[in-house]
Amino acid sequence: MLKGLLYISSDLKKVKGVEVLPSILNADKDPFCFRCGNNEKIRFARLPNKALYCRNCLKMGRISCNDNLYYLKPDEQDRMYFENPLEFEGMLSHAQQGGAEAVLKAIRTKKPLLLWAVAGSGKTEMMFPGIEEGLKKGLRICLASPRVDVCIELAPRLKEAFPDVPQACLYGSSNQTFAGEPFVVATTHQLMRFYHYFDLICDNTSINAFLSLF
Repeated sequence: MLKGLLYISSDLKKVKGVEVLPSILNADKDPFCFRCGNNEKIRFARLPNKALYCRNCLKMGRISCNDNLYYLKPDEQDRMYFENPLEFEGMLSHAQQGGAEAVLKAIRTKKPLLLWAVAGSGKTEMMFPGIEEGLKKGLRICLASPRVDVCIELAPRLKEAFPDVPQACLYGSSNQTFAGEPFVVATTHQLMRFYHYFDLICDNTSINAFLSLF
């Protein structure tokens, strides 16, 4: 089992320190799926034995109110620290530098930030100094997008900018699997598989980037 991921019983292996979590809360009244966050009654259904299950994340393996989720908490000693991970030779404009400084401030103060700019304005590059700051501190970082094409386009750019940082790119048809990397590019759908793993999540779309710190 890898630390920071949610597992169902069919994936469970005998290891020490596994936490048991409920899969569906309030099944009899206002059901809530612990894995995907679904709380729409129409997206739940019942098995022949009357157990309620979530249809919203069915492709990730069926979970019902009779099942549990299993989780192995990441250890602080597993964190990876990088001295000078950023290798970016580009120059930021004055406006971009202002955005980069806002990102840095958000990470240092652990406050969420909305970085709003037109497509192609360099939001990813504005996040580079903040990502470097996080990697120096040993933060586990994810750049997420609802679009597969964005993840495929971002991954090589980020690998070029941070060549010595282990990185995974996760989406439905990806040939990569997560192996405990501290830097992940993923579709937002893939984030359902994680639990309390990332310290910094950057939700990147065409016109904005939202940073959340945990």
